[in-house]
Amino acid sequence: MKINIVRQDTLKFRQAQRIRQINAIVTFGSLTFFVLSVIFMSGQFVYLGFRSSSLTESLKTLQGLYSSRSRDVAEYLAVKQIIETADLIQSKRFKYKIFLDGVYKLLPSRAKLSAVDFGQTGIISVSVRLPSLADYDLLISNIDGSKSDQNFLFSAIAQKALQREKTGSYLIILELKIK
Repeated sequence: MKINIVRQDTLKFRQAQRIRQINAIVTFGSLTFFVLSVIFMSGQFVYLGFRSSSLTESLKTLQGLYSSRSRDVAEYLAVKQIIETADLIQSKRFKYKIFLDGVYKLLPSRAKLSAVDFGQTGIISVSVRLPSLADYDLLISNIDGSKSDQNFLFSAIAQKALQREKTGSYLIILELKIK
């Protein structure tokens, strides 16, 4: 029987050499990764330092602009608040002109508006002078025609009185109920 000692030593030597190569590759790879990580983090640190200083300069510039404009902004806000308050008051007011325009749309061309009373809530009392009964008929037809209009401001119109005056003209008192 022959024992080949050289071959076993060669195999053990090759295995040890292979393990050394793997250890060297892993060590070299780890060190390379570590060095690259350190370089990357250092670059990030330098970049963020420059970015921080540029943002600080921008912040100082903006603070200077804000300080120089703060008085203008305060005046603007005061004026804006006054305008909003005025708009609120105006929106809460009763729209007399709109309702008077609605009444004028009903009247014939020769009719004269002699009195308007907004005394009762939701009702407008109107006195109209008409020179003839033909104008009265025209007024009634205008009222009937306006009732079919969806934008008509009044839900009901009632004739309270019709009188003939000494001058020959007619005085009509109408009550218009606001929608």
